[in-house]
Amino acid sequence: MEIPCGNGEIKGADNKINRIGGMSVLRKLMERAFCNGVVVGICLYQRMIISAHEKKKPLKIGDTLYYVQDGREKLTEVLEKICR
Repeated sequence: MEIPCGNGEIKGADNKINRIGGMSVLRKLMERAFCNGVVVGICLYQRMIISAHEKKKPLKIGDTLYYVQDGREKLTEVLEKICR
């Protein structure tokens, strides 16, 4: 069953179009879901990085190992190299 919408579009069982302010509800939900997914991904990576740093272990991204240091650790390392 197809019902014409006021703006000339067809609303059917397969093509559900609900317009609010010129933008479809489905599109808004998809954008919000995408943004939420990005935020969750960033939070997961932050947790991995912080956990690796606290355990003094490398963070592996692909085949490369990374060590995270704060400013004090890096300064201590540089001063030790200079004093040797």
